[in-house]
Amino acid sequence: MKRHHRILVICLMIMPLQPAHAADMAGFNFLRTHVGARPAALAGAFTAIDGDLHAIYFNPAGLASLETRSAGATYLNHVLDIQSGVIVVGHHFENVGTVGIGLNYIDYGSFDKTDKNGEKFGTFGANNIVMTATYGRTLINNISAGIGLKYIRSVIDSYSSQAVATDIGFLYHAHFSENLNIGVSILHLGQSTSAFIDTKEDLPTQIVAGFSKKLAHLPLLFNANIYKYVDDDIQFAIGGEFTISEGLFLRLGYNSLGRDQKVGSDYDSITGFSAGFGFHLKRYQLDYAFSSMGEVGSLNRITFSSSF
Repeated sequence: MKRHHRILVICLMIMPLQPAHAADMAGFNFLRTHVGARPAALAGAFTAIDGDLHAIYFNPAGLASLETRSAGATYLNHVLDIQSGVIVVGHHFENVGTVGIGLNYIDYGSFDKTDKNGEKFGTFGANNIVMTATYGRTLINNISAGIGLKYIRSVIDSYSSQAVATDIGFLYHAHFSENLNIGVSILHLGQSTSAFIDTKEDLPTQIVAGFSKKLAHLPLLFNANIYKYVDDDIQFAIGGEFTISEGLFLRLGYNSLGRDQKVGSDYDSITGFSAGFGFHLKRYQLDYAFSSMGEVGSLNRITFSSSF
């Protein structure tokens, strides 16, 4: 039964949710999964945060203030033992800007092939890969911009689907309020270049706006996003990062998407919520995030990163 559930999750993450309405539903749903432990702990409220490598996946303009060479790796334990890994690298070039490269891989495991009588005659696998190249720079003193290019590939058995996309973002460091950032981004703007069989799926293009504010009299970085996918209603996400001590951070978040994941079970009370921590020592950082999807399960992410 667990194997059949995992096949269903693959279909939900790769292909449209309801085939009868495929013209209205975007595919490549795995692109909606948050990348990185710190962003995930903040429930994806990350569009206005700068200086973090994971801006590659949320707002490429956030890379502009990354002034050192940095690299990070994330492991995601998804629901039903689906495994995912992410590697990101960023490098700042003086008077040019910052370049970031990311590789995201999702593996759904191995499944039995059966004929119409239920007899096994082999196995097949399924996986996704996303390769991203991003560039961000400061345009003027308080405004940054960035752009990213993506190659996306999904594979189920001998079938595959490919797409190309771009991300565009801007970040404004407000001069009228200290430690306030305002960000906007358009993500996954592109098209399929090949189909699994006949129909090329649309990408889940996302429009996001948000702000990040470090409070003056409280050790809290507060973040809020409002966002919309082309095939969904407007949603919001909020997150807070508390500085417990130098190098130790506690994070909490909530994403309104959790309202759509409630099914009347005991897990509904934490659906959409996330939490995590960060431990930073000199050039090294270790971050962890827990995200609840209610009855479906929970996601655990751990990220190790370093500047050099």
